Amino acid sequence: MSGRYVDFAVGIESAAGGGYRVRAFSPDAEAESITRLEFDPDRLHAALRSRMSSALPKSRARDLAGSAGSMGGVGGVGSMGGAGAATAGLDLTEVGRGLFAALFTDEVGELYSAAWSAALAANQGLRIRLHLRPRNPELAWLTRLPWELLYDERAGGFPCLNPLNPMVRHLDLPRPVERAAFQLPLRVLVVAANPAGLAALDLQGEQEAMAASRQVRVEVLAGPGPEDLRRELLRGRYQVVHFMGHGLSDADQGSLVFATPGGQPRLVTGSALSQLIQGAPAPGLAVLNACQSAAVPRGSGADPLAGVAGALVRGGQAAVVGMQLPIPDRAALTFSKHLYARLAAGDLLEAAVAEARLALYLADARASDWVAPVLFLRGSDRRIEDGERKEKRPERDQNRVDFAAKVIQGGEVVVTGEVLSGRQDGAAGRPRDSRTRVKTELVDVRKLIVIGTDHRDRGES
Repeated sequence: MSGRYVDFAVGIESAAGGGYRVRAFSPDAEAESITRLEFDPDRLHAALRSRMSSALPKSRARDLAGSAGSMGGVGGVGSMGGAGAATAGLDLTEVGRGLFAALFTDEVGELYSAAWSAALAANQGLRIRLHLRPRNPELAWLTRLPWELLYDERAGGFPCLNPLNPMVRHLDLPRPVERAAFQLPLRVLVVAANPAGLAALDLQGEQEAMAASRQVRVEVLAGPGPEDLRRELLRGRYQVVHFMGHGLSDADQGSLVFATPGGQPRLVTGSALSQLIQGAPAPGLAVLNACQSAAVPRGSGADPLAGVAGALVRGGQAAVVGMQLPIPDRAALTFSKHLYARLAAGDLLEAAVAEARLALYLADARASDWVAPVLFLRGSDRRIEDGERKEKRPERDQNRVDFAAKVIQGGEVVVTGEVLSGRQDGAAGRPRDSRTRVKTELVDVRKLIVIGTDHRDRGES
């Protein structure tokens, strides 16, 4: 799918009584509803990890589970313990239905359905842009929910698996960044880190799969250390930076595992990577094909943006693809293969991610691998970002619009109305009343014609 999307922007705010207000904006209208979000992120993530296809033979996970000896005791991060047995019976489709029903409830759900139908009629896709507020302590926990599981009962599927209906995450942050279109051939800088002492990964196979198209030109970083990455970024030659290797997320922060010059593991935190990209020519996309590279730190009071993907978004990266779960080596290779094949074919990033995700689903629909990828996009929607501030401001009764309408013979609709606005008399400083009568005629569903006005000023002389 190489066409265009229209946005369905959704934002979540706190509401009185312990509920949440959902605000939604389609290209033509807006709506809001009150909902409750009674989900446990830890339980949902445990259920998803219990369905990893890493149980299949020769499928290694790209995290540090089982590597405690070589990483000084951090290898247990991400391991399941006894959580898998407690959550193995959780129906992920039912979870998706619950998430969808909570987000698209009442008027918001009706607006979404109308926007989806209108987009299809116009031969366009509908992109769900989910606005999350990590800086708000009351709302930060929502960033940890696996929203990629949304299941639309009416459409009979998961939007994230449909390139016409993808969902992207938008973190409402300062410094809005505009995305630049990719130019073919796509120039990709690969950071392939496979240090000694950790599970060996098929990074060579992943590089070959990425470079299968002539429209993708892959250059592998000669030394897989952060200093080497900084040096290459300063050259400004790349549209994509692709990290392949191990990752982890603990209670406080997320990290990627680079390598020392001697080939030993070297942890680099998300905040350090964010600092590393500052001031260098920014690639249009960062792909973090490592376990938990999009995970949110789960410690009490932890910074929700201290994960690797979140830190890069905060640092100004326009688009980031990361993994919110551990991902098996086999699934990581499949994802890269299909992602770059679709980008090389000219697909938009959202569609390419959906196709790569669908490839994971088709490979093993029972596994959770397809839920792991998370796509973050920058670019502001002020209607959502200003929503909470507007809610707190008192309404000013300065402008009022009153309309009346009637249907006349022939099916035409005549609308008459008055627009009242208070203003100050420049000389005397006294309030004056400006009253404008507007008469319009609706001649079809898209055209409203003004057919007469009557303007009167009423003030004291």
